[in-house]
Amino acid sequence: MPTSALSRMARLLAHRGPDDARVRVIDRCGFAFTRLTLLDPELGAQPFVDDSGRVMIMANGEIYNYRDLRAAMPTTRFRSDSDCEVLLPLYLRDGLDLLSRVRGMFSVVIYDDRTRELHLARDRFGIKPLFYTVQGDVVAFGSEVKALAAAPGVRVRFDWGSALRSDSVTGAVAMHERAPERWFTDVHQVAPGTSVTINLSDQSVRVRPFDNSRLIDLPTEEAYVAAYRDLLAASVAECLHTEAEVGLFLSGGIDSAAVAALAAPHRELTTYTVVSESTVATGDVQAAARLAADLGLAHHPVMTVRGDIPTPQSWLAHLWHLESPVCGAEQIMKQRLHQFARRRDPRLKAMLLGQASDEFNGGYLTSITPGGTWADFAEVLQGFAGATLGRLHPDLSAHCGSDGVLRRDGVLDRLDLTRAGDAYPRFVDWKSHDVHQYNCWHEDRMAAANGVEGRVPFLHDDLVDLCLSVPPHLRPALFTDKAILRRAMRGIVPDWMLDRPKGPFYHGAHGVHAHQLVADMLLQDDAALVDLACAGDGGDVLDRDRVLARIRGGSWRADGSTMEILLIHVNLGLLHHLCEADLTAARAIDPLAEDVVVLATADRLAGIEGRIAAQVAVKPLPPRLSPAARLLQDACVPESLVIAVAGEVVIDLDDASDETTGAVRALFTSGWSPDLSFSTDERDLLLSTGVLVQESRYAA
Repeated sequence: MPTSALSRMARLLAHRGPDDARVRVIDRCGFAFTRLTLLDPELGAQPFVDDSGRVMIMANGEIYNYRDLRAAMPTTRFRSDSDCEVLLPLYLRDGLDLLSRVRGMFSVVIYDDRTRELHLARDRFGIKPLFYTVQGDVVAFGSEVKALAAAPGVRVRFDWGSALRSDSVTGAVAMHERAPERWFTDVHQVAPGTSVTINLSDQSVRVRPFDNSRLIDLPTEEAYVAAYRDLLAASVAECLHTEAEVGLFLSGGIDSAAVAALAAPHRELTTYTVVSESTVATGDVQAAARLAADLGLAHHPVMTVRGDIPTPQSWLAHLWHLESPVCGAEQIMKQRLHQFARRRDPRLKAMLLGQASDEFNGGYLTSITPGGTWADFAEVLQGFAGATLGRLHPDLSAHCGSDGVLRRDGVLDRLDLTRAGDAYPRFVDWKSHDVHQYNCWHEDRMAAANGVEGRVPFLHDDLVDLCLSVPPHLRPALFTDKAILRRAMRGIVPDWMLDRPKGPFYHGAHGVHAHQLVADMLLQDDAALVDLACAGDGGDVLDRDRVLARIRGGSWRADGSTMEILLIHVNLGLLHHLCEADLTAARAIDPLAEDVVVLATADRLAGIEGRIAAQVAVKPLPPRLSPAARLLQDACVPESLVIAVAGEVVIDLDDASDETTGAVRALFTSGWSPDLSFSTDERDLLLSTGVLVQESRYAA
């Protein structure tokens, strides 16, 4: 591969590694690495190549146990203090078996010219991304899909077939093993905990899982709590091991609070919190500020007072970075935090996060069974397992519904169609897939877009192994409302925070603010984003009028998931557009202007609370009649009515009922009134065709 093509691929990933870029060619194979320098800036440059020049390794991420691995090779001379360099002598000694010995967050690329094999591997949680494609005689890989699109002979197209069947798009319960979701044709993710070997002589591909997990058997729940405390503290300390500046996102909940409390004694940290109508209404902003004060940490609650709604070009840039349709208001807020933090301190290169605590600590009990017990939670999980079984085996679906109570427990399990009995491990596997496909994905991309590495202490191998080792009879005591974390942090995190109930980031009753932001974004500039999503082949999938009717109809105010699913579908069309336009055209998210405000005083926060209370108290304004709409009557046939907008007939009322015709006449004589007897479908039709205009309720 020509070095010019390698350089172009590297430039598309320069945001991930702004500190250094190296190109290496071995035989006919070319490699490029962009580096974010966190350790040993002078000697830790990659790729690492052995003395023969025939074996090369590149690694993205952090090897937690690299000191122990080095100590086990006392005769090996290392050129740097980089944690990733240890992988090269390990491979020369152990081959791919090294992966079962490594603990950390990583994606690794190994080229062995002795066998003409390319090895790709990722950590067990999929924290660090890695994609590859084999097209003709070209093999290309990269941390993001856009780099593959720049390789000669490679075409990246959006895969509608896979996307529409994705559980993330359908929202289906999927408590079964799943391959990583695929959004692009012929582009594959290396699955978590897996190595992929590509023979460059014949382009054959071999996939092999590896396992570095271990069982931790302890006698009592107190022993598990104590071990949890020690392992989380050790994980936080390892995430602080860097020569760069480190920040921390405080959500106002127990997860990030635990990380902050364990990190605070070791080094100075600056913390950042999203300030939005939602996070103020839930009390998260206030709780984060109080915790930072208790721990003596510098703190910045960050909001924007103008330009809150991303422009169409800015949202396209978000998708260009994320390369996934599963994103929304949360990513807008996280992007602002990263931008502000990086602008405030250009030396900042690592951000501690509280992600993935819920998935392994029992954090979903309160949302799945509000106010329920562990027994209630377990019963719901059995229902999820039945729904999954019905999807996988449609011939058994009749046995998975309410009539299933007629059977003895475990009958279907004995048919060996699903793992027997205990549904909790299957639930954890399901949420682990979400960690890989959503949590880690968007945290990695939003951090990397700003030249920052996101670090996730709750995804340390040892800590997760401990949680997975808790026996069933101890789960109620340790996993009800994340009791294992709350008990482990007693005496480290202030009691008032430990006793604060778990709440969502912006969902539920308070999520309307975030969903309104999305609605306004989609409707701005005459619904430019919706038009773009429905252009070309996107129009063969998405119905523009139905999309706009759903947005303008406002049903998402009562059910936020409606807006989330709607936005995912619009994002599918926008990703298709990006592929067709040019995925290799760099796109920058709009930089923050000087309207970023740090809410440093109680008076300012009280003012925002008052404004939010006033917004919440006001009912949504009813739609108004568009001034371009006209009711037209045929002079020769008085009973024939049509509605035209800007001179174009949009609704023919010939077959309408007398009630509907009467309501339409009332609409045009007296304007919209909530008393008009339109059905929901009729109202949505009037909105989608432009007869009615729904006013936006969002205020920055």
